[in-house]
Amino acid sequence: MRDDIAILNVMGSIFPRANLFSEISGATSVETLALKFKEALKDDSVKGIILHIDSPGGQVPGIHEFANMIYNARGTKPVRAYVSSLGASAAYWIASAADSISLDATAMVGSIGIVCAWTDDTKANEARGYRDYKIVSSKSPNKQLDPKTEKGRELLLKNLDEITDIFISDVARNRGVTINKVEEKFGQGGVVTASEAVKIGMADELNSLEGVIADLKNVSLSKIGGTLMSSDKKNDVEAASADNKISSETLEKKSETPIANELDEAKLLAQNPGLYNAIVQKGVEKGIAQERERVKAIDEMNFASNNKKLIEDAKYNSPCSAEELAYKIIKGENAANRKFANDYQDDKTTVNGVSASTDAAVGSTETTFNSDVSAIVKGVKGNG
Repeated sequence: MRDDIAILNVMGSIFPRANLFSEISGATSVETLALKFKEALKDDSVKGIILHIDSPGGQVPGIHEFANMIYNARGTKPVRAYVSSLGASAAYWIASAADSISLDATAMVGSIGIVCAWTDDTKANEARGYRDYKIVSSKSPNKQLDPKTEKGRELLLKNLDEITDIFISDVARNRGVTINKVEEKFGQGGVVTASEAVKIGMADELNSLEGVIADLKNVSLSKIGGTLMSSDKKNDVEAASADNKISSETLEKKSETPIANELDEAKLLAQNPGLYNAIVQKGVEKGIAQERERVKAIDEMNFASNNKKLIEDAKYNSPCSAEELAYKIIKGENAANRKFANDYQDDKTTVNGVSASTDAAVGSTETTFNSDVSAIVKGVKGNG
């Protein structure tokens, strides 16, 4: 964790499950990675997730499932992939599923495809006096394919191509481009340099890990309406839809959904970090200017100098506009006037109810008191 940003390392060779070898060598387990990713998604204190990648790839099992997990999490929290050195094969498959891919200027990505390798040790074993025998059931002739035979190589290649098709299809979907573009432009199984990867759409930007962390920490917008794709990106998405045989009816339904018409902060940050940060900065500047105007308007209400507490509260403790403050002052003065009127009526009733005392000792005092009260009442009525 860096403050409220979770960083998941995808380092070294990638294996389906953790074992003693992966622990010693520093390799990555897809099983462990998936569990950590789920934890970060569910943790309310995590504001964003970074997949920090430096890997040549690894075994196929689990990669497709984990990449789909990342892709399906889009819009839940910002998920950024950062490749510091190498993001190849299975590592690029994982990276492509993130909202965006950032690369160090010296990084390389690609190697889209599947490789099957084996060692023919038949002659070495024979030299040591060993001979291997295999008997495959007659009803299962393809159970153990022999790569030395034409049929064996053909069937093995068919299996590899089918898995590669899934790999390419996922990358096309994840990057919002056509399958043809992935096959023709995304290295054709080779790796490409960072600047070239950004140019052809395999990645989004050149950046540093610290820069990506800073971008995610700047997330402060709640929601932004509309779509913010470039014309080239739109063309790629439309072509990808056709390439992947998505019906026009399906596209129309998708366009009617709020997801297609609203772009939340995570998606905006992923698709256009520069625009996102510009909007954030503009919003901050606008907010500062508005706050200055609000305080200035309140300060100009010097006619209400006997309401200093209300004015201070309006500026700092319970912020409100000058208009709202004026309403509070008027309301307060009306309440004070009503209290004065009610107190006067109570005093008048009390005075009118005072009767002459029968005690001769206080007679002179009673006369003086009544004349004083009458004078006060008369004065108040005159001022009224």
